[in-house]
Amino acid sequence: MEKRPPPSAATPLPSAAKAKPLTPTELEEKLFQLLCVEVPQVLATSIMRRAKGSAMGSGDPSRLLEEARTGVRLFVEPDKQKRIYEQIDALAGPQIATAPERIAVVGVHDVAKVRLRARDIAREHGSSAFAIQRVSTVVSELARNIAMYAGEGYIDLTTRKQNTVVMHVKAVDRGRGIADVEAVLAGRFQSKTGLGRGLLVVKRSSTRFSIQSNKGGTVVDAEIPL
Repeated sequence: MEKRPPPSAATPLPSAAKAKPLTPTELEEKLFQLLCVEVPQVLATSIMRRAKGSAMGSGDPSRLLEEARTGVRLFVEPDKQKRIYEQIDALAGPQIATAPERIAVVGVHDVAKVRLRARDIAREHGSSAFAIQRVSTVVSELARNIAMYAGEGYIDLTTRKQNTVVMHVKAVDRGRGIADVEAVLAGRFQSKTGLGRGLLVVKRSSTRFSIQSNKGGTVVDAEIPL
């Protein structure tokens, strides 16, 4: 049998060039285009106007995306929100996340522990006093809800960086659940100890917010810009 020479090594393909970052104007145009695909143009215009007004003067184009997420959460039907968030994330570019830091909550004494750790993380990222206070409020309300209504659970703290840094807060408990989540989030129900008010504060302080609750427990996800 004829002996054939070993095949030569394949010439490596040149690495793909990195996509050129969008200019602020291009980012704004693409954001408006994707909103118009998902919602009526009148609503897309309203979300953009609100986002641009809130982001004005920040000097950070990604702030526009965060404010647009808030507008989507406030004004778009829940079944469309996830798809729009994913498209906004694609505009923001690749995401780098830390491993979740889990803090057990078994009593009201753990509320301060969660709050202090969240504040420390925010300070490590150079957050403003306003951002630190907002993070503190969100984690305190979620930890307090676990301690007072479920008895035990945990809080996961994760930081994610795209163009800006956000803190993702996940609160999990195995309590009896919330009977009418919709009424709570609409402000139509508050317990004597303030359950409804606390969740509304978390929702309004977050650029992303979701909650799932049943008889087996409650999971709340919230994201706060740092």
